[in-house]
Amino acid sequence: MSAKKKTPITSAPSKWMNRSNRVSDFVRFKAGSSRSAFSGPTQPDFIKVVLEFLINEGYKEAAEALCQDTGIDLPKEEIDHLDARVTIRELIEEGRIEEAIVKVEQLCPNLLADHPAVHFLMLQQSLIEMIRNHKTEEALMFSEAHIAGKDDQLTPQQREDLEKTFALLSFENPLESPFGGLLNHTHRQQVGFRNG
Repeated sequence: MSAKKKTPITSAPSKWMNRSNRVSDFVRFKAGSSRSAFSGPTQPDFIKVVLEFLINEGYKEAAEALCQDTGIDLPKEEIDHLDARVTIRELIEEGRIEEAIVKVEQLCPNLLADHPAVHFLMLQQSLIEMIRNHKTEEALMFSEAHIAGKDDQLTPQQREDLEKTFALLSFENPLESPFGGLLNHTHRQQVGFRNG
């Protein structure tokens, strides 16, 4: 019998490696935000962090099983919207931003208005997708309609991010430009994670 060849961890798809990093970051953030620096999270705190992660990542059945096993009440409202949130994240990761925005507005009509940072990320990603698809004229019209004249509403970081996005237009091959990272799939994942 021949032994199965193990695939090295380094060849795992980046989607899963990024998810692993997000788990660590999420747990570190949640543990650090709710407890003092001198004590670790309690078991109920840890269970809540894990539950929140499962819900945020779209693992409905795992979240339900964790609640059943631990006797924690299932956050019904979050579970009810879980499938739609997963769909929104998938649309973003596929670059279908306009469809994602429509879904967000159907699920939470005031979300984008109440969270300008999230709205900015969605608009920026829409612009990035147009640039990726060489739709320069459409990108300029889009920015004129949705972004121009709103400088006073943007943070300094958002202005800088927007400048980098527009700079992509000046390169024949934007992916190989200094700002090509905006065109990477990982940027879509970051936007999807922020919206999920």
